[in-house]
Amino acid sequence: MVIVQNQIELPAYSRHFCRCQRFAATIYLIMKAALMELALQSEKQGMDEVGDNVRGALFVIDENAGHIKQRLAKL
Repeated sequence: MVIVQNQIELPAYSRHFCRCQRFAATIYLIMKAALMELALQSEKQGMDEVGDNVRGALFVIDENAGHIKQRLAKL
């Protein structure tokens, strides 16, 4: 770690890790948005059971968000 002009310069591996974490968070949000859109569209077309199943999957994804983001960052 190096301090340059009152800013902390992180080692290269730390910067890479931070970029991976942000990328994983972005993928996670995109995945959630796509599933929510699937739920809304299926319910709009009268397929309520599909919408309920997708919402159940979203609930499980939210419960495991930390683990999912960690695994995506390692990819």
